[in-house]
Amino acid sequence: MLNKLKIHAAGDIGCYTLGAAPPLNALDSTLCMGASVSGIHGFNKAGGKESETRTVCVIGDSTFMHSGITGLVNMAYNESCGTVIIVDN
Repeated sequence: MLNKLKIHAAGDIGCYTLGAAPPLNALDSTLCMGASVSGIHGFNKAGGKESETRTVCVIGDSTFMHSGITGLVNMAYNESCGTVIIVDN
């Protein structure tokens, strides 16, 4: 289910994933450690250019360094756009 802003918000396993639960309901998907960046890349490739303005992912700094950075490198290499928020926690 899309949130009120009509975007897809992907998150990773971490303390900020608590934002997926009520009352915030801020995340649409949480899969595994490092998957949010790769997830929005896949959404953007499947949804086309229009999708790129409607996807965002949230990932913690440690998770990003552990397994999220490869997804961001893949996005850059494949010239995909999306909003990646790296939380310094």
